[in-house]
Amino acid sequence: MPLRRKIYRKRNEVERLINKMKNFRRFTTRYDKLARCYMATTQLIAAFLTINKFVKRSQLFLKTF
Repeated sequence: MPLRRKIYRKRNEVERLINKMKNFRRFTTRYDKLARCYMATTQLIAAFLTINKFVKRSQLFLKTF
């Protein structure tokens, strides 16, 4: 049972990330013709979302003081 929970959590994280990435038009419509360019776009969007998440957390942390 615990293994299923871990798998579900990871799958849920991936699904939420993909849904956030769909907000980027370039990712959704796949303007890039080459697979490596599409992969690079995917990695840039994921990095942007991750950095944005940490910035928001740090701003919330600073507001508590």
